[in-house]
Amino acid sequence: NISMGTCAHKDLTSGDSNVILGNYAGGALTTGTDNVILGCYAAKNSISLCGNILIGPETGACLCNGSHNIIMGQYAGRGSSTVSANTAGCNIALGQNALKLVSSGNQNVILGVNAAKAITTGERNVIIGQEAGAGATTIGDSVLIGYGAGAGCGGSAHTDTMSILIGRYAGKCVTSGTYNVAIGYEAMCGGAVTGEENVVIGKGAGQAITSVERNVLIGSSAGKSITA
Repeated sequence: NISMGTCAHKDLTSGDSNVILGNYAGGALTTGTDNVILGCYAAKNSISLCGNILIGPETGACLCNGSHNIIMGQYAGRGSSTVSANTAGCNIALGQNALKLVSSGNQNVILGVNAAKAITTGERNVIIGQEAGAGATTIGDSVLIGYGAGAGCGGSAHTDTMSILIGRYAGKCVTSGTYNVAIGYEAMCGGAVTGEENVVIGKGAGQAITSVERNVLIGSSAGKSITA
């Protein structure tokens, strides 16, 4: 093991092949193997880690028993306040606050400042872009790409699954609607979407959709006034 920094790795009892640098980095770690932890307070409250790369101030600070994560950026993958609940594994998160509140979410790819910052248990998502999926909590098996795509609005949590939202603010206000496809600037972004199985393609298309289901809207502003 290689450790440098005030109280870095101070509680280690077993484990090997770790590189831990930074004040209080891995400070509570008791068992750890094959980890790279760089940054002040990175993995500070972690107990048992395996095969993680955690880089940045407070990155993975509350990740209790996670494994095989690659997380980089200030507060990225920090975890919930209940340290024992944080068992996330096999995630890639890059960007300040990316995947910040993750607890047991697995197999996510998150890129961007504040991207998926509220996800707790969501799994198998690809979320790319600043603020993309910022309000998502338990979202799963979805693809969100673009600034603010699926970000949520009005304080409503984004809990849908198996949706594809691509474009700036695409599907921004989707809440519980599932199996939706929205592609284009502000497509399906105006109302709190609970409808399912809609395909909306084009700038501003389906912008007012809320509870309607099984529609196909293609073209700039197509179905812009359709609500429920």
